[in-house]
Amino acid sequence: MSSEQGAKVEPDQHLLTEEEREKILDRTHSLFVWAGHFVPEKEILDGIEVDLRNLVYILRTKKGITEEDREMAHALIRKLGERKRELEARLAHDQITLKLANDLFDEIGGIVKAINALHDVEFSDQLEVDKQAIMNRVKDERRWLHYLEKIKMATKL
Repeated sequence: MSSEQGAKVEPDQHLLTEEEREKILDRTHSLFVWAGHFVPEKEILDGIEVDLRNLVYILRTKKGITEEDREMAHALIRKLGERKRELEARLAHDQITLKLANDLFDEIGGIVKAINALHDVEFSDQLEVDKQAIMNRVKDERRWLHYLEKIKMATKL
């Protein structure tokens, strides 16, 4: 028995097989890739370390979003999209371990979560208008149901 046959490969040293690569890549393109992931604490964008989680939180919770905030969210979305594509390219083409591939997948999921959160900031005005329109429809429906109940009660008398 050669030493290669008897040697055990540590999980963090196991090179990614093509089948495993395809499965992980498929998962990165899922609509819900962000589910269960956190926005990365820090991310390097254009060579600058960004405190991403804190920045996303501040923008998401800020009252009175300004045009400058929307522009910042848009720029971050664009840079995060570039970073996501870089990570996907590494995942698709580099010879990497299964552990690193899973770490890349987790980072991609966190970036997608950040992008989704920043879209809320970017389109906050439209979301507020949509929310108000929905609330107005709910009020209309309640008035209509109340009116129908009145008619129903009047016909029973």
